[in-house]
Amino acid sequence: MKPSKTILDRIQEEHIQPKPKYYFWILHLLGGLGIIAFLVLGMMANGIIFHFLNHLEFAEFIWQGPQQILKFLWFGIPFLWIFLAAGLLLVTARLVRELKKGYRLRMSFWLLILLVPQVVAGALLERSDMGERLDEIMAEKISFHQTRKANHEKLWSQPSEGFLGGTIVEIQNDSLLLLDDFDQKRWWVSFSRSQTHPRLSLETGQRIKIIGQKTSDAEFVAEKLLPWRRPGIRKRRNGKRRRNEKHRPQTPFHKQPPSSLSVEQ
Repeated sequence: MKPSKTILDRIQEEHIQPKPKYYFWILHLLGGLGIIAFLVLGMMANGIIFHFLNHLEFAEFIWQGPQQILKFLWFGIPFLWIFLAAGLLLVTARLVRELKKGYRLRMSFWLLILLVPQVVAGALLERSDMGERLDEIMAEKISFHQTRKANHEKLWSQPSEGFLGGTIVEIQNDSLLLLDDFDQKRWWVSFSRSQTHPRLSLETGQRIKIIGQKTSDAEFVAEKLLPWRRPGIRKRRNGKRRRNEKHRPQTPFHKQPPSSLSVEQ
């Protein structure tokens, strides 16, 4: 029996009807909309990725041992968004191949073609401060997402490991300063023998990072004083306070520094 005869018999037996043209038109329309949606989501994910990567502080942690390097990688690299962006890229490329004549090109070609605009868009979003804004919005909408800023504060809230960050409350004798950390605990910090970053100008109300040693429950000896923002990183436009930088009541403190921290230290 000829194959054509078999196919005709099957069409008659199963009452197979040809699909109307509008069915394929709607199918292609939905596919196109899906591609646009996944592309936009991928660009947003890349914007958050670039926001994290743009603030990496590898130089400060590379010499601190494997434990600190692991913490740096965990808090500094957005693995969730990298996996999400990769998944969105794969889905988008698969949808493109399902469109008319899309199958003629290899999957690897479509992945490369779609990756370029997503990476460029992510870099532009971070450049325009939208990467940071997207990061904040995702933290509000997704309970398990931590903003880059929150992770940054956690990295510099390890005084026992030699990493302390916070806001300067008072400076005494150009060798001692009083610091509010991110838990609103106050520290007397001796910096008479510390290295100060050339772009850092110590002022009250300024956020800084300190590498040094904890000497008591409220005392810290600095070895390096660093600006809170890595040099080259621009402040957010219009000087707006971030949403999670709400004013918190300050704990009382002693005006005089502890005797164990002298200006000659």
